[in-house]
Amino acid sequence: MLLAPPVLAAAGTLDDMDLRSNVEASIRGTASTANLHLKIRVENKIAIPEGVVRDLNQADEVAELASRVRGIEGVDRKGLVLEFAGPEDGEIASRVARAIFEHY
Repeated sequence: MLLAPPVLAAAGTLDDMDLRSNVEASIRGTASTANLHLKIRVENKIAIPEGVVRDLNQADEVAELASRVRGIEGVDRKGLVLEFAGPEDGEIASRVARAIFEHY
């Protein structure tokens, strides 16, 4: 009796490579994201874009485009970095508190 060899885990890797290519094409196919220099990884059908984006709206657009690719089950956007980072939470809290105290 002949037994077929088990399928190697590399099959999932090939699927992820195809998904990565599709995510890259989706991001490059939109005018507002075409010029971004992002590294795209896909692991277990999760898209992981990494690199600099102009603002939160552009980060949202990258995540939305990636999530629309057939076969992508989620997007991990932790690797996206804002080009111009805003103030830290503590600084924002201080500004709000100061504005409230000045008003009253």
